[in-house]
Amino acid sequence: MSQANERIPIPAQQRWAYFCKQQMPVVIFGISLVLLAVLWTRRSNQVVLLGQVEAQQVTVTAVSDGVLTGLSQPLGLFDRVEKDVTVLAQLDLSESLAEMRTMIAERDRLSALVAAEEVRLSQQQTQRGWDQSREQRSQKDQLISVRRVNLDSLSRLDDLQRQRSELQQQRRSLSLKQAEAKSNLTAAQAALSSLDQQGIRLQRQVELRIASRFRLSQWKSERSQASQQVADQQELLQMIQDQTQTIVSDLQSLAQSRPDSEVMPDSMAFDNVPSPIDSVVVERANWNNPEDREASLKPLRQAVVVQDSKIQTLSQQLASAEIRSPVSGMVSRVHHPTGAFVQAGDPIVTVASGQPRWIIAYVDPTLTHLVRKNDPVAVRVRSAGVVPIKTAPARVLELGTQFESLPGTTSGISGSSTTPPAVGLPIKISLPAGMTVQPGQWVDVLLAT
Repeated sequence: MSQANERIPIPAQQRWAYFCKQQMPVVIFGISLVLLAVLWTRRSNQVVLLGQVEAQQVTVTAVSDGVLTGLSQPLGLFDRVEKDVTVLAQLDLSESLAEMRTMIAERDRLSALVAAEEVRLSQQQTQRGWDQSREQRSQKDQLISVRRVNLDSLSRLDDLQRQRSELQQQRRSLSLKQAEAKSNLTAAQAALSSLDQQGIRLQRQVELRIASRFRLSQWKSERSQASQQVADQQELLQMIQDQTQTIVSDLQSLAQSRPDSEVMPDSMAFDNVPSPIDSVVVERANWNNPEDREASLKPLRQAVVVQDSKIQTLSQQLASAEIRSPVSGMVSRVHHPTGAFVQAGDPIVTVASGQPRWIIAYVDPTLTHLVRKNDPVAVRVRSAGVVPIKTAPARVLELGTQFESLPGTTSGISGSSTTPPAVGLPIKISLPAGMTVQPGQWVDVLLAT
């Protein structure tokens, strides 16, 4: 009986077939749920932002008013420039150059006075040391006379140049006033024309008893004032034109009266006049007290030093006419061509820097609590597609103070969402050390939740 109650053992092959058919699907389903939960947890702990390496654009502006002159090597789009080396633009400072020429002429005049004084002292020394013959004294007097004539001619030429510069400055000032007067005259005439049309309408209204005669008298007063303004502006414009014509006549007179024929270079003055006493002057120059000689020449030499200092200062100002590139990179835009007039602050050239400084990304408004200044992040370089090829650590440098509209080509990707929000908080992220990126390149910014 006991043998009849014993269970018949199931073969192992049938047991395995039963397990695969009845229990294996349940086990596989449980393992899949566990793996799905792990993957979902890891994904939910990481936020991915799409960032862009900063593309720095530097716009170079004019430091003063002037006309852009041509460069020896004109710049164009995509030309490479070097920081503090490449000249981007050069301003025509003709007025400063005219002042420089005046200063140089004054310095030359003072130098000529020093030379003349040296000649005079040499003459005195020679007269004290030698009893020269009549012919030698005549030659010396002729030499001094030529020197004085030359100095007088230089002085007159300097005066003419100074007067010409002043007249040209007055002419430019009158040109600006004339343009302003014309503009005011046009405005006054327009106002008068408007008042005339208004008067026609007002007279009709008075005839129809729509408007009062007091309003008509007010209109007449306003028209009288407008007519007076037109007359005043016409008188002012005529006066400016008369002054301009007078200045033009003065400039023509100065051009005709320039004493170029009277000016003789110093080298010609000495070379063309024989001076057999020069050797005597050289030999006897030290016979008298040298301290007296230097005391006599000291004021003139100090004046020459002062003039040289002024010339050096003006030369430094002229050096600022050359505008050099503040960064190394490539020319991305030329705002004004050669020959254009620019004012201080006007853009001239825009340079795209080739050295990126940081990365800009935008955070979804619902995830701003995940980002703090100096938080560690990971930057992942993207390939031509979307496959990451390199990841490096970085830090959040700054947070924006307000939400901004996302640029058309910069959108944030938060979690599994691929629809960019309308606005985002901009954040500035440091460039990872050793990561080679180009300005404008896309990167992934990984935030830890």
